[in-house]
Amino acid sequence: MRQPRRLPAVLSVEEITLLLQAAPGPKYKAAFAIAYGAGLRVSEVVALKVGDIDSERMLLRVEQGKGRKDRDAMLSPQLLELLRDWWVEGRRRGVLLPRGWLFPGRNPIEPLSTRQLNRAVHAAAEAAGIRKRVSPHGLVAVYQRPNTSKPAATHKTCPYLLGGLSIERVNQVWCSDITYIPMAKGFLYLVAIMDWHSRAVLARRGS
Repeated sequence: MRQPRRLPAVLSVEEITLLLQAAPGPKYKAAFAIAYGAGLRVSEVVALKVGDIDSERMLLRVEQGKGRKDRDAMLSPQLLELLRDWWVEGRRRGVLLPRGWLFPGRNPIEPLSTRQLNRAVHAAAEAAGIRKRVSPHGLVAVYQRPNTSKPAATHKTCPYLLGGLSIERVNQVWCSDITYIPMAKGFLYLVAIMDWHSRAVLARRGS
């Protein structure tokens, strides 16, 4: 018998902020931020090495990610700042080796395990008072991926009325997304209200 598949809880921008603030130290804070800000999966986060950070091109190198493919992820200035904070602390503690893991485990020559990262997310959510079913997958869920919004030839194109406005912060512009989901019996419309800058889902409802 197939087990029901549960979707991860999607956190708001405010909840993400609380989760980062409750992270148990700069290592986990940087790891949470990478999952949220760069859209990396748990297995990809713990597999990062120090040399995967390209601060000149503002990229993160992800080797053998989903589908065993290499790719680059965007590195924001805010995320780079958190990684630098962790670099300073990790070097001070002697756990960050020049060509070692970006997030080492208890033994610096071994990477942090996915189980350890999961436990840290759950502990931070509890400390922050977040009552949703939080997991690292929920952090990844709010990240916009390259192929999630491709227009079809039959879709009507409507111009955005932003007048060339540069979106530079959260809560500056909200947008809505309507998704048509075929079901076994009928169909479902899923409506989501999102923050344009962070791509965080602020509210959602199906009908």
